[in-house]
Amino acid sequence: DARNLTELVDLYEETKHEDLRPNAYPYNYVLNCAANSLSKDMKAQHFRVATQTYKEMRKSPYVQPDSFTYGFWLKCCNNLLDDMELRAKCVAYAFEECKQHGLLTNEVLTRLYQGSKPDLVDQVLELEDHDHKNGPYRTSLRVADLPPAWSRNSSRKHKQNLRR
Repeated sequence: DARNLTELVDLYEETKHEDLRPNAYPYNYVLNCAANSLSKDMKAQHFRVATQTYKEMRKSPYVQPDSFTYGFWLKCCNNLLDDMELRAKCVAYAFEECKQHGLLTNEVLTRLYQGSKPDLVDQVLELEDHDHKNGPYRTSLRVADLPPAWSRNSSRKHKQNLRR
């Protein structure tokens, strides 16, 4: 849970031992676990844990969100938020941040398509009416079809894994 992440950061700050320096993996693991929760009764609690984890990661001096973070965060929004208005706000904000940091991957796009209404997809992908004829074209867009700046910092390894 997110408290353990805080304890890990505290331990690193206390010792400054490089082997204990936080990285994105445990944060992303917590996000993915929260997103995969099967308990309908626990959705709100799991979303709070995911939100705390995502927020801590974004504010951390040691670790920053990566492309996996954005994919898992969108998965959390899709799976844990039934309020479509709140989901749209969370997704739009995170997607804009992902684009700004150049971390867009095909996995992040897939998560966007899976949980968002077409008008939100159009908005965050900056699509104009002339850019697409219908819904299926929209969901067939890949990172390579979008501005290169949006994916300039995404890991090559992650891109290759997504092609398999």
